[in-house]
Amino acid sequence: MIFWKLHSLDGRIASVRYRAILPVLALQSSGVASRLCRALGVKRFMHAEVVVFVKSVTVKDLILAQQIHRLGIPIILDLCDNIFVPNYMRKFPISPAEIFETMAQYATVITTTGPSLAQVIRRRIGLRAPIVIIPDGIETDNTIAKGNSLLARARVMDLGRRVVSVGFWVRGGLKILEKVPQLLALVKCFQSRGIASIRQRVKAMTDRRGSVLRTPLQLSEDGRAQQQSVKTIIWFGNAGADYGKFGLRDIVDIAQHLVRALARVKFELLVVSNDEDAYKNWIQPLPFPSRYLPWSPATIQAHIKSSNLAIIPNSMDDFAVCKSSNRAVLALSLGIPVVASKTPALEVLQRCVVLDDWEEGIVRYLTDPALVREHLDKAAVLLRKEFSNTVLAERWSEAIALAKAGREGQSQKSLPQRRIALVVMLHLIQDLDLAVPVLREGMLRSDIAIRAWISKSLLEKSPRVLRTLRAMDVPFDVVADDSVLDLRALEFEGVGAILTIAETNQRAHRIPHRITKRANAAGIPTYTMQHGFENIGLTYTDSVHPIEDVRFAARTIFTWGPSTFLHPQVREDTKAKCISVGCTKETAMVPVNIGPIRNANRVIGIFENLHWHRYDCSYVDRFLADCLTVADSYPELTFLVKPHHAGQWLTSRYHGPVPVRANLVIADPADPMWESYTAGQLLGRIDAVITSPSTVALDAARMGKPVAVVGYGLDLSLYSPLPIIGDGKQWGEFIQQIANPISRQFLVGRSQDFVNKALCQGNAVAWMLDVIVQDHQTVSLGSTKETARPTLPHVG
Repeated sequence: MIFWKLHSLDGRIASVRYRAILPVLALQSSGVASRLCRALGVKRFMHAEVVVFVKSVTVKDLILAQQIHRLGIPIILDLCDNIFVPNYMRKFPISPAEIFETMAQYATVITTTGPSLAQVIRRRIGLRAPIVIIPDGIETDNTIAKGNSLLARARVMDLGRRVVSVGFWVRGGLKILEKVPQLLALVKCFQSRGIASIRQRVKAMTDRRGSVLRTPLQLSEDGRAQQQSVKTIIWFGNAGADYGKFGLRDIVDIAQHLVRALARVKFELLVVSNDEDAYKNWIQPLPFPSRYLPWSPATIQAHIKSSNLAIIPNSMDDFAVCKSSNRAVLALSLGIPVVASKTPALEVLQRCVVLDDWEEGIVRYLTDPALVREHLDKAAVLLRKEFSNTVLAERWSEAIALAKAGREGQSQKSLPQRRIALVVMLHLIQDLDLAVPVLREGMLRSDIAIRAWISKSLLEKSPRVLRTLRAMDVPFDVVADDSVLDLRALEFEGVGAILTIAETNQRAHRIPHRITKRANAAGIPTYTMQHGFENIGLTYTDSVHPIEDVRFAARTIFTWGPSTFLHPQVREDTKAKCISVGCTKETAMVPVNIGPIRNANRVIGIFENLHWHRYDCSYVDRFLADCLTVADSYPELTFLVKPHHAGQWLTSRYHGPVPVRANLVIADPADPMWESYTAGQLLGRIDAVITSPSTVALDAARMGKPVAVVGYGLDLSLYSPLPIIGDGKQWGEFIQQIANPISRQFLVGRSQDFVNKALCQGNAVAWMLDVIVQDHQTVSLGSTKETARPTLPHVG
């Protein structure tokens, strides 16, 4: 059984018809069974011989590909469009191209439509998998009817699966019922008469939708297309999109040729597409007669048959040049000659179509029946040889066999024997900066096999995570945490230890907390890290996160500083887990020149922290008012206000007036221009820092920056000996001090004293990994005695 994973079950979508339905029907004629599906449950694929992802490239598809790969099932990725062009599906935070490139590591074969797209894919994925070119097949009345049945059956399976799923109701099923009244009747049918009635109901629903079923050809009232004296030239296809120059605008490019041809032979241009407004804007004003009809798979063949000639211009831009030959093949198969641009995909048809010679090609085909018959006879032979069902079945069978062989070869490869498989779990946006040094060091060590687990929610919030891990070539899996984490889907087999970046029983950390508890139950050593200078449960407490209520499931907690930096009221069981190693964050000075601060002379960073609930209204009002005051007092300086990457208090939660000045810039993390820049990166472009109580104070101090912390009466003894700002006047005094070389150097010295006091000295990452390896050795030896851990760094 071959499973075809689709992103949609809508028959109007070309990839659904050409890259799934036609191959499935061709393989069925050869005795190969297939199943179309869109739902994501990995259990549906347990008995698959091969799974083909048909232009299905979402984060959920990535998760599914990883799960299928772990089951040992071969994967084929099929791609029919150049999704790698800039701005393709730019509404998504992570581009389909990035997801495809990541999924490619799990594929044993990649299939595509032609040589141009194959070259693009090879440049993007390297030699990860063989690329097989399989052209689109030929649609007929018979394949359309059978395709309707296949899609209807797949919809029944999907709907039936959702109806019986409790999770479907919990995750918004009632809202869907409100939007799709027919589904309520479907449920009633299921309750009263079973699955047979569901099939009938789904068929009735798809009949009413009319999206995949054939309807009679609707001709224009005046019947001009049928007049013998006026020929019909048809253009059919997608109206276009902003990520490429294709569609209706291609007709504009050849408009002069059409005008000259019109002077020699009378014709009307029939445009069959999916955007009448675009037709009225681009085509209707052109100086030749034209009309518009809506496109659907149910009527397009009749429209083509009623025409005398099909034109297929192509702009040859990076997207359009990769298009397949399916429109030309369809027209020829219906007995209509073709004039087209010469693309790589059409070279195989060059003996039976006219390429690039627009005026002469149009005139000759419309006036020379003998030439039409000659080319159509040649086309009939060529279509049987290159695009028939038999050929399609052979080529897909070869790709499937190659996928099976490739998967067997992969499973037989000997993997390097390392001593411990360490999983690093990332769930929050701020986790990445702490995890990257650990992952990089782990990749270099011979005694550790390291990989990352990333929550789906993190991947969708921050494209930077995916790009960073791919650039580092770190192997990773995505953990689906859409609503309730399904612990059954987690694969702990072969895992030697788990390190979470942030883990407690508090709501924000619930996913890594549950994973840690599950690992504990499986006997896997678990570790977590201090992830902030004022860390709930360790060094910090407030009314929302009282320290006595914060619990860690991890067996070991790696902390940044000496035990004296733990809060006096820290839980005893928490304190017993702590090992002081230092901070894993890197402090390399990365100069940043972006946006409004590119040409700024001196930049003062004003930072907010994560937990703004700790401040009363007076603190908030004074902080914002003093931002405006210093901006007004020092117009020659640029003040960069950086909301916390996760908290985003000022830009998303604060409902008062946001401070606005010409020399005050807000680096909104929700803005794509700023999303990729964390506080640590921006510090490379900043001359000094003013911050609310925050880890930024420590980060900036480690980079040798003058730092002041805004206290307004708060007890901030933990930040000593950094200067603590108590009123608006002290903002200005701090800025004056950093302008003086002598006083600035004094402030830098206080920053260094703060670092020496707050952090353990040494290579924190190396110490952490040494502890994990040592613990693993102890467990492997079955020792019941306490084994001495590696000598840890001293406190400065």
